[in-house]
Amino acid sequence: MHFKLIRFFHLASNFLIGLAFLCAGFFIAILAWSHTLQHITSEWITQRSGSFFLFGFICALIGIAILCYVFLSNKRRYICIQVGPRGILFDENIIRQYLDSYWKHSFPNQEIPYSITIKKNSIQIVAHLPSLPLEEQKNCLEKIEKDLSDLFQTTLGYPKSIFLAASFESPN
Repeated sequence: MHFKLIRFFHLASNFLIGLAFLCAGFFIAILAWSHTLQHITSEWITQRSGSFFLFGFICALIGIAILCYVFLSNKRRYICIQVGPRGILFDENIIRQYLDSYWKHSFPNQEIPYSITIKKNSIQIVAHLPSLPLEEQKNCLEKIEKDLSDLFQTTLGYPKSIFLAASFESPN
């Protein structure tokens, strides 16, 4: 659900920005040649300053909302790992690089879509795995979870186990 919501806001904001530029472009292009439209526009601005202010205020709110969305969705996420008396911060991209390498090694002919969530210094991975027979799925999940826990423990010193949620494609 989280991915659908992010995708919706991304598409909606891009649609609104595109639509605003399209409308503004047509209006300004027509305004340059139409003396009647120039006169109507100047009268509307001078006589209806409240409406003009409201339009500007709404545009500013939309701009603020889009900027907030961009800043909040692009913040870097880190995980803190205690190694002795000091803690080390690891960027999520380091974890992604290890996962990309692991997926390529484990499933060489397939691309594995996945997402990472870092909450309270725990790593949660949601992966969409290729189709496997039902009797092999449990063993596969246990192997992946063990491999990833070992990988992060030996390479990064991550002491906790990895939370893995996975789904398998349905057989065709």
